[in-house]
Amino acid sequence: MITYYDFVKESNAIEGIHREPTQQEIDELIRFVSLDKITLEDMKLFLSIYQPEALLRDQYGMNVRIGKYYPPFGDPRMTEFVDRLLSRNYDSYDLHCQYEKLHPFTDGNGRLGRALWLWRRKGMSLGFLHAFYYQTLERFSQRGSNKWIL
Repeated sequence: MITYYDFVKESNAIEGIHREPTQQEIDELIRFVSLDKITLEDMKLFLSIYQPEALLRDQYGMNVRIGKYYPPFGDPRMTEFVDRLLSRNYDSYDLHCQYEKLHPFTDGNGRLGRALWLWRRKGMSLGFLHAFYYQTLERFSQRGSNKWIL
């Protein structure tokens, strides 16, 4: 079974952060995933540890780009968008994907999105990349995407 230490280390490595996780990061992840319900304030507290300078993109002009992807533009309704996302009963995979598509903060979305994935799973049997890989394959086959494009 993977530990919280391992999860933080893997999540940081995905972001190119190659150092030992801090105790504060591990403690915050434990707090976060133990919550019964996640709020925007819980997300902000998480980011205050992982990415202190991150801001909610709740103003026009607070736009970001991730590679070739442009999430929705900064918008005063971002709080409403996040609340709506958190109120839906998505499974861990869909919650993570929908969160990453929204990308509501200026930074730290990857690690927060993976923490949301873990929170929804309520257990760690595999590392994030390992489990997400198999969830992706499962979704691929469930949606009838069995045609190969060559």
